Amino acid sequence: MMRRYLSVVMLSVMVLMIAGCANGKENSSEPTSEDVQVLFEKRDSKIGDNSAVSAIVQHLYLRDYIQEIQLQTKKKPYGVTVTYEIPDSDETPNSPDIHEKNAAVLFSLIPNLDSVTFMFNADNSSLGGTYYRSKMGNVVKENLEDISKSEESLSQFLDS
Repeated sequence: MMRRYLSVVMLSVMVLMIAGCANGKENSSEPTSEDVQVLFEKRDSKIGDNSAVSAIVQHLYLRDYIQEIQLQTKKKPYGVTVTYEIPDSDETPNSPDIHEKNAAVLFSLIPNLDSVTFMFNADNSSLGGTYYRSKMGNVVKENLEDISKSEESLSQFLDS
């Protein structure tokens, strides 16, 4: 009887593992239309709402590599730091354009966010950068509020 029970449990675990692997996207680091919908729903979130901020970050580029999300909410300027673990050997879409897009979307969706810092840990090295709301419009050449005025505008910005 115990042997049969163990066999059923092992078979169930294998089926779940196979289903999970088969359910992956080609490049799950790129935002999909479902991600855009979730992002749009999080519009007007506050930096103090850690679950909303976390949900936003987890629907942006490079989400598969998130190691840690830290909020700076005790005093102004309010900020968020996202740390990514990116293996050197991994061919990830890791470029300044992607960082700028992620920062611009965060600023667009979180009105009281003042700074966004991205840290990248790769095999034996670390680097990062900070973006500021006051300068972001000049970087992306768009009005931050216009980026998330509709799902369509948000999708177009992420796809550009």
